[in-house]
Amino acid sequence: LFVFAIVFPIVSILTVSILFFIFHINAPLLIQERTIGAKTVKSKEPLPPRPVPKEADKKAAVQAPKNAVVNSSLYVDPNSSAAIALKSAANPEQVRKLSVLATTPTGMWQTAGSNIAVFSANMAAARSTGKAPIVVLYAIPNIGCGSGGTASVAAYRSWVAQRAALIQGTGAIVVLEPDSVAQFSCLNADQLNVRKQSLNAAIEELAKTNARVYVDAGHAAWIGAAEMAARLNTLNMASTKGISVNVSNFQTNDRSKSYAASVLAGLSSPGLRAVVDSSRNGAGPPTNNQWCNPLGRKVG
Repeated sequence: LFVFAIVFPIVSILTVSILFFIFHINAPLLIQERTIGAKTVKSKEPLPPRPVPKEADKKAAVQAPKNAVVNSSLYVDPNSSAAIALKSAANPEQVRKLSVLATTPTGMWQTAGSNIAVFSANMAAARSTGKAPIVVLYAIPNIGCGSGGTASVAAYRSWVAQRAALIQGTGAIVVLEPDSVAQFSCLNADQLNVRKQSLNAAIEELAKTNARVYVDAGHAAWIGAAEMAARLNTLNMASTKGISVNVSNFQTNDRSKSYAASVLAGLSSPGLRAVVDSSRNGAGPPTNNQWCNPLGRKVG
């Protein structure tokens, strides 16, 4: 999740799964344009084989990837999927690309079926470095439009409380329940009541820690900003840092920041901020608005 942070009415970048970048109003943008790819070579002769990088070369690439933008205050998971893939990469171009991803802070997702022991180890590792992890909680009852997740409000509160205890002291950035507020309209009355109670329970448990909590607010091509603000105003937003937008979606940074600013303007609680997931929006949204792994997307 590459994420921007916004302060309304002033935009700041607060580097935060998912690859998260943070801006400050008087500082230059941290994101750089870069071209990834090899030049096409035309030749009648067979090309020589690509050299296989040595382990030392891989280590150097991880430590100082070209054009990588890494916020030193955020925790990088050494066991991320990109880091694991890098260990077995042989193609120099793959090494170069994976080294950028493997050294950029990304969000660690927790679902109803996630291994709590693994999460505990991750939080302990983050705490030992003094750097803040990025955590995405995704286990609310009736997850999506009415199925899955934890079984009840009580079960969900207990699930969140377990994670909150492990997050305590890390200064984590927590993205709370992607899609959960945007999907209010597809729930029946009882499910909607459970949804709101569950979100407030999570906010309450996380408020006991020093985590920075951002309640998810969908994305710019989904729910209108005024309606989203009205929905969020039914929650205890005063106990959060603000909202997250564009999680796992492809809306551009400019559109996402504009949408987030409009949502923030409609909230009853003043001084809140927003984080924007820019992990896969480098090419913007697909023309057919396909949301599930469309081809041709790029990192932000």
